[in-house]
Amino acid sequence: MNNIKYEIEIAGIIIEVERKRVKNLRLLVYPPDGRVKVTAPLYIDEKRMCGFILSKTGWINKHRLKYTGKGKEPEYNFTDGEPHYLFGSPFALKIIYHSKTPRVNLTDNTIELFIKPNTVKIKRGMILEEFFRKALNEKAAELIEKWELVTGLKINDYGIKKMKTRWGSCNIKAKRIWLNLELSKKPIHCLEFIILHELIHLLEKHHNKRFYSFMDLYMPGWRAFKNDLNKSSY
Repeated sequence: MNNIKYEIEIAGIIIEVERKRVKNLRLLVYPPDGRVKVTAPLYIDEKRMCGFILSKTGWINKHRLKYTGKGKEPEYNFTDGEPHYLFGSPFALKIIYHSKTPRVNLTDNTIELFIKPNTVKIKRGMILEEFFRKALNEKAAELIEKWELVTGLKINDYGIKKMKTRWGSCNIKAKRIWLNLELSKKPIHCLEFIILHELIHLLEKHHNKRFYSFMDLYMPGWRAFKNDLNKSSY
């Protein structure tokens, strides 16, 4: 029997599976992008293999973070001139002190943070996080509507939250998409790629040939967008 190759998703992690004539299960995480692969004997059934992988998710995530740094937020001080990214474009943070309610204003090249003089670092971060969340929410709503029209697919709901190891997820039964807040820092085409990716899961649960054929149909350049998404320069 020839080697069998396919992909599965366990605990939000995409796993490359290769079944071949070997004696033992072997799990590896590859640099530089944290790609995960399991080599499994032909005689081991899917349930046993998936159970093995699930038991190793802590180890997998530890090594993926070591290689990619995804989920590890930069250390921000939220001071004047500090660079922040919004949809792939850099903006210098400008602190403006006032006595009114905190707010954020976007200009051509700065993110203006209006705060009281005694505002501590953690509070500054929370105000900016809400700004990025709102920006992502508005853009996501626009792009979800666009790709629903293109594909003819429809979700019931979507949300934004912090994720350590995933850019997005799809609850197929509930038809709900979750997007990683960090996508607010990435170029728009990266956000579009994730939205389409999660929509396609309504047609195909697994990352197999059928799944990728839909991706190729609707977004022929998705592989380049995926590479951009995993760059650390944004």
